[in-house]
Amino acid sequence: MDLSAISKIEKRKLQLFEESDPSGILTLVNRYKYLNLWPCTPAQLESFAQSIAKQNAINIPVPAPQPTKSSEKKSEREKIPRPDVSQMIVYRADTPTPQPPLPLLPVPEFLQPLISILPTPINFGGPFVDVEVMIQMLRDLPLPTTPPTQ
Repeated sequence: MDLSAISKIEKRKLQLFEESDPSGILTLVNRYKYLNLWPCTPAQLESFAQSIAKQNAINIPVPAPQPTKSSEKKSEREKIPRPDVSQMIVYRADTPTPQPPLPLLPVPEFLQPLISILPTPINFGGPFVDVEVMIQMLRDLPLPTTPPTQ
């Protein structure tokens, strides 16, 4: 169905049942419900119905969520294996888990002089580079138009 067909059907429905829901709130609720899933809470449904009843000065029954067949759901739940939660260990973020050390890869020979002048990671305290600013500077850097001469 396309949108125009749906709107025509809703207009016809509204003409037939206009005395029960002049604001269209309950129509919207019925449109967006699916099985026992409702787009609002039962308390909100009651408030909608009360406000409509005050407008019309008649008592409108509140549509309540349809009860599901709990016996069928229980039998389905029993078929699904469940974990034994009594044996689970509580996760605590404050205790760090020990990580195995990463294997050191051999450094290429042409990088040896650079690595020898860099400080060790333990002793390094800065300066820290703002990566976004550095990337922006690299983007704005003019590229040479002629190849370098040797």
